[in-house]
Amino acid sequence: MKHFARMSVETETVLRALAIAAIVFNHAHPVQNETGFGMGGGLTFLILLSGFNLARYSFHGATSQAFRRSCLMLAWRVAWPTLLIVLLDWLVTGHEPAPGYLLFYSNWFTWHHPELLQIWYPQVLIGLLLLFWLIFHIEPLARLVHARPFEAFLVAFVAALAIRAIAPEWLEPAESRGRLLHFYAWNFLLGMLAYSALHAGSGKWPIVRRLAVVACAAAGALVAFGPAKSDFWWLCAATAIWVTVPRMSLPRPIGQAVRVISQAAFTVFLLHLFFLYLWRHALLPDQPIPQFLFALGGSVAAWVVMTAFSRAFRAERSASSASNSSSGLQEAVA
Repeated sequence: MKHFARMSVETETVLRALAIAAIVFNHAHPVQNETGFGMGGGLTFLILLSGFNLARYSFHGATSQAFRRSCLMLAWRVAWPTLLIVLLDWLVTGHEPAPGYLLFYSNWFTWHHPELLQIWYPQVLIGLLLLFWLIFHIEPLARLVHARPFEAFLVAFVAALAIRAIAPEWLEPAESRGRLLHFYAWNFLLGMLAYSALHAGSGKWPIVRRLAVVACAAAGALVAFGPAKSDFWWLCAATAIWVTVPRMSLPRPIGQAVRVISQAAFTVFLLHLFFLYLWRHALLPDQPIPQFLFALGGSVAAWVVMTAFSRAFRAERSASSASNSSSGLQEAVA
C-alpha cells in the first residue's frame, strides 16, 4: 500500500473546506429528520471566519479611515460576483431578477431567492460591512474599539446576541424567515471577538481566552439555533477544534485538495446551485454523492480557471507596464 508524504495544514483551512463541502452536500440532497436535524450548519462557521478575517486583515493595526475603506472594498468584492450570478440566473432560468436582488435588500421582505443562488448570505455580509463602515465614522467609539478590542467586541457580541434572542418576537419582518443582518450580527462579531482574543491581545491567559471563545460560540449557537439543529453542533464543534488545534497533518494529496477547496469557498457558494441545476435538468440520477461531487468539483474547477485567467491578465499588464516604462526610459536617455 502506497504511503503519501504528509503536509501540515492550518485547521482554519480544513474547517473552511469542510464547511463549504457540507453546504454543497446539504443542497445536493437535504438530509433532515422530523426534528429538523440535518447536514446544514457549515455556513455558521463561514460567517464566523468572515468576521475573523475582517479583523485580521482590515482592522488590526489599521486606522479608522483605512478600516472603513476596507469595509467598502470587501462589500464590493461580495457584491459584483453576486450580481453576476443573479444575471446568470436570469439567462439560464428566464426569471427576471427582482429589484431587491439587484440592490441587495430582498431578504428584508421575502425568503425567496433566485433559483441559482441563496442570495440572503451575500446580502447579510454586505449589510454587516456597511454597518461597520457607518459605526466607525463615530470617532470616539472607533478609538475605544481600537484601544480595547477584546472588551469592545465582547460587549458588541453580547448586545448582538440579545438582539438575536428578541428578534423573532419584535424585529422580524413577515416572510423574511430570519435571514437578516441582525439575526447573524452575533455570528460575525464572534469571529471578530475570536481574533481579538487569540491574536490581538496582550498574550495573557491564552487558555482562558480560548475557552471564552468556545463558550461564546456555544452561547450564541444555543440562543440562535438550539441543540436540536445541526447548526448548533457545527458551530460548537468547529470552534472548539479551531481554537485548540492550530494545524493538522494530512496526506499531501488530501491537504492540497483541502487548500484549493478552502480558497475557492466563496466561489463554490456562488456557483454550486448552478451546477446542481445543470445536473437535475440533464435528468441525471437523483443520487446525493454524484450530485455533490459534480457541484463541488465544477465550482472548484471554475475557480481554478478564473484564478488562472486573472493571474495571467495581471502578469500581462505588469509586463506591458514594465515594457512601456523601459521604452520611455530609453527614449529619455537617447
